[in-house]
Amino acid sequence: MSNVNFTYLILSNIFSAFLGWLVASYNLRAAAKRNEVRHACDKIESILTDLVKLTESHFLKQDVIHSAEFFESRANQLVSLVEMRLEQIKNRLLCSFIDVDLLSSLRALLSGEIDLSEETGEEKVINISEHCGDIVEALEQAYTSKFSPTIFSRVSTFLDSHISKIITFLIVALMLGAVMILKWLFSPA
Repeated sequence: MSNVNFTYLILSNIFSAFLGWLVASYNLRAAAKRNEVRHACDKIESILTDLVKLTESHFLKQDVIHSAEFFESRANQLVSLVEMRLEQIKNRLLCSFIDVDLLSSLRALLSGEIDLSEETGEEKVINISEHCGDIVEALEQAYTSKFSPTIFSRVSTFLDSHISKIITFLIVALMLGAVMILKWLFSPA
């Protein structure tokens, strides 16, 4: 009789340890994904800030040290860095994070495909700054919608805020069920 109780105790402990490991692993992966995407979003915002500063330096201060070719190549480099970070986010989340048209319009604006010849330097800076601001806004909106519940989805908000309690309840229920089944299987008839 004691040998049977010891066996079912060992099996139930192994089962509960495995379920606990699964829950901890899920929570760690979700937190790591959220932190990685937040870091990439912050990096994109920093790159776009550098792009606005470069634009201001080129168009407003009439930077004589750097030529127009330098500005265009550096601006394209910064936009490529943004695209690279967005690709990292896309690979991590398995979905597109923001609309690609925002970046392509910014690239067209910087490369001269969109005619800005009639605009003053200040208007060009404002135009490019607005495009960068639109990208940051879209980025923040996408991050918030992906990782934060909205007020309109009350059911998902409830599940998101109480998911750990629900998972804990289910694990305890499964463990108790497993213990009862093991006790029934190994109890003498």
